[in-house]
Amino acid sequence: MIRCFAFLIAAALTLSAAELPVSRVVLYKNGLALFERSGAVKPGEPVRLEFKKSEMDDVLKTLVLTSSAGAVTHLRYELDEPLDRRLADIGLSIPNGVNLATLLDQMRGARIVLGTTGGPVEGVIVSGRIAQQAQQAQKLELTFLTTAGELRIIDLDGVSSVKLADDRLQKRLTEALGAYQQAQSQERKSLWVETSGATGTLLARYLVPAPMWKSAYRLAFTDKDDATIEGWAIVENKSDSDWNNVQLTVVSGQPISFISRLYEPKYVQRQDLEPAENVAQFRNLERNAAPQASQKAARDAFRNNARQQNLVQMNAPMAAPASAVGGVMERVEVTSAEVASSVEPETEAQEVGELFEYHFSRPASVKAGESLLLPFVQQKIAARQVYIWDRGEGVHPQRAAKLTNSTGKTLDGGPVTVYTPEGYTGESLMSTFKAGDKRFLSFAIDLGTRITTKYDTGAQVIRSVKAERGVITTKSVLEQRTTYTVVNVDSKEKALLISHPVAGDGELISPKPEEKSDQRYLFAVTAPAAGSTSLTVVEQQPLEESVSIMGLNADQIVAWIAARKLSSEARQKLETLAAKKRDLSDASALIQQIEARINALSADEGRLRQNIQSLNYVASQKEQVERWAADLAKKEVAIIDQQTRLDDARKKKAALESELAQLVEKLSF
Repeated sequence: MIRCFAFLIAAALTLSAAELPVSRVVLYKNGLALFERSGAVKPGEPVRLEFKKSEMDDVLKTLVLTSSAGAVTHLRYELDEPLDRRLADIGLSIPNGVNLATLLDQMRGARIVLGTTGGPVEGVIVSGRIAQQAQQAQKLELTFLTTAGELRIIDLDGVSSVKLADDRLQKRLTEALGAYQQAQSQERKSLWVETSGATGTLLARYLVPAPMWKSAYRLAFTDKDDATIEGWAIVENKSDSDWNNVQLTVVSGQPISFISRLYEPKYVQRQDLEPAENVAQFRNLERNAAPQASQKAARDAFRNNARQQNLVQMNAPMAAPASAVGGVMERVEVTSAEVASSVEPETEAQEVGELFEYHFSRPASVKAGESLLLPFVQQKIAARQVYIWDRGEGVHPQRAAKLTNSTGKTLDGGPVTVYTPEGYTGESLMSTFKAGDKRFLSFAIDLGTRITTKYDTGAQVIRSVKAERGVITTKSVLEQRTTYTVVNVDSKEKALLISHPVAGDGELISPKPEEKSDQRYLFAVTAPAAGSTSLTVVEQQPLEESVSIMGLNADQIVAWIAARKLSSEARQKLETLAAKKRDLSDASALIQQIEARINALSADEGRLRQNIQSLNYVASQKEQVERWAADLAKKEVAIIDQQTRLDDARKKKAALESELAQLVEKLSF
């Protein structure tokens, strides 16, 4: 009864609270909308603001109140206690499809009165269960202690009513049912604003999720180099309130926003500790285990809480910029028509920090669930029609509009429909277009023109040769030619722009480009009617080569000299080095020859000594042994002579190496 009385009071307050109508709406590109509500406030009367449950997090984060009716004293709003938390506090759970036996089993010990065919039966619930019968049939049974002290098993199929004799249990059941009903019906939430009690007005400003506004453009050419751009804003009222004569603003830009879970109550997991006297008998174990376990629980709780906060921050939505895509179609010949709409956009455009806003001067009205299409720009824009070709997009050029944003306004990204005196000509997609920026919008494929490409690499031209401390560095350029051949089968002349990629550190020699960016050159070509023409782009690619003189032999140095244009001084120095390299090579070859001769003589000596050893004690072989001994002596003399030659050759080689090292060290040109 008390709960019902409180509910009636709350309902009465809700009905008596003043509501604020929507007076201003600002739509952003990040999925949010700024709402302003304003209205009169009477003394002692709270102001009620109603929101969707899904909006409450953003409302609590962004709400700003301005009052002329005295100070804002406080705000109150309906609590959003999670259903499982409320049911845990109540101690009852009533899931979908619950049966009577399971429900009564949660009320063990409760006094109830059962209505049966034999009359009412009063007693206490012992337990409820589902009994299995034959053929998989189920029967609901209740074990019941009657007031007469009998334990009875009652078939609930024969029970017509159940009355709870305990008022507290009745209240718990009513609260549980109310929690389920509230969880299903609480889509709308109310927030009450209390002021100090004067008469005046209250302005509430807040941000809530909303569909981002969209823009669409019409680009109309009256002739080749004169165009008007017309922009329309698509605004959707997905709120539950009608917008009656609201001030409407749309904003281009990407303000950062994120979700903070402020509406749902949060609970902190605390440590579970016992007084020391309750666990005195386990003191030794507690010292080693209990504190560590409790500290670990606290650390885990802290980490879980921190992880949830980090996930909230990481899930912050950021609007991604629209990318420019060249939507193109084959041109269709239609009857010439005037395409500019008969509208006069009444907007005030201005930059606001990193954003750009369009404020509609005329108030707008739209019912909940409806959309508006509002013109926000219509004026001349610097534009001309061109044909542009990029070799990565096939053999046909694209018909395009070369735009310079001369409107003085930021144009939000969106689709662009192009009209020419011929009629509808094609479509494109434009990303956000800042004032003064330039842009190409491709909107059709030119099937009457084909472009082919031929590549040619010329000779390498040496620009400079420099030697320092044994390293020769050659700087040269490699000429590259790219020839574009344009064939136009149409009976009209065409102004064509050929896109050519910028080749890193390459240097453009000819021709002069009409435009240049970090990624490409644009070369202007005029394709004659029913004819062909060509364009040759000449570039030079710088090359640099370093070589160590010590790593080259004499023949390689001579070949290197012959392949390059060198000064007479450089040539003479390198030829001297080549001659010294050749002398050193000859000295090395001589050393190898002498070493081979010594090795051969040593091998002969070894063989003679083995022969002498084997026949030394044979009397009949004395003469042969003496001949071998004489040969052995000659070999020894020859080895000594060769060893002397080897020493001289090694000294000569060392001297040559020293001379070569000095020449290399001093080499400079």
